[in-house]
Amino acid sequence: MIDVTIHIGILYIDVFMADSQSLKDKRGILKKLKNNVRSKFNVSVGELGNHDKWQLATLGISMIGSDNRYIDSALQSILSFVENYYAVDVSGHKIEFC
Repeated sequence: MIDVTIHIGILYIDVFMADSQSLKDKRGILKKLKNNVRSKFNVSVGELGNHDKWQLATLGISMIGSDNRYIDSALQSILSFVENYYAVDVSGHKIEFC
């Protein structure tokens, strides 16, 4: 087996969607946001919590690589991108490394 160092970074983001008036609205907003993040940053994105609340969501974004500093920088860039996304307000976030 090849000896390599692997780092996994996970960004958790809590978002509020003021314009969402139903779960259908929420799904549409999150679908666009997740697709934009995936295509721009080449990361995995999923909805982790607040599934039944139509204005709240918790997203998990993960990235794997060999350089911890690069992963941290990329996750910070993703956070900035989401903070500037027109349809959501970030209410909290956390970054973890495995």
